[in-house]
Amino acid sequence: MKAAIATGIEDVEQHIHVQDEWPQPTLENSKDGKTGRQIKPAECMIVKVLACALAPGDCRLFKGRTDIFQLPKSGRPYIIGSDICGIVTEVAPEETYFQVGDRIIARFDEPQPNGMCAEYACVKTCLSEKCPKAILATEACTLPASAAAAKLVVDQHVHENDRVLVLGASGGVGTFLCQYIKLKQR
Repeated sequence: MKAAIATGIEDVEQHIHVQDEWPQPTLENSKDGKTGRQIKPAECMIVKVLACALAPGDCRLFKGRTDIFQLPKSGRPYIIGSDICGIVTEVAPEETYFQVGDRIIARFDEPQPNGMCAEYACVKTCLSEKCPKAILATEACTLPASAAAAKLVVDQHVHENDRVLVLGASGGVGTFLCQYIKLKQR
């Protein structure tokens, strides 16, 4: 399959490439990027990627600043990319919520923001959710990490009659944070 890979650090022109023959993930060969252990097929699914979002973690990793925490156990080269919108192509027989053909959003597995900017990706079912067809794939792929982080902050720290000042809300989390706060104040 085609995949956008990073082979080094710092120089985008020299170290980011699209490779035509990267191995396609399967349920049987999926590994946890954090521990390198085999993921049980029942915990994941294979998705045809429609759109992929890049995040600050991708940039930090590409610059080599967070290798100790975020570089995959396999090292470089690795597939770049964090959150996705895609179509489920394979699920474990025991999976009851997701089905082949479902349109989903999925976020990367902490702390490695990588592995998603390819034709196919293996995603954990616990980090995925069905996506309405009315949302464009390019917009939907921005939701998993940013929207979830913002909702968590609002749910835990903002109460109905609170006055809230948000500074610098131009990024992914901040944009969603403002919307969730406004909804909570209704």
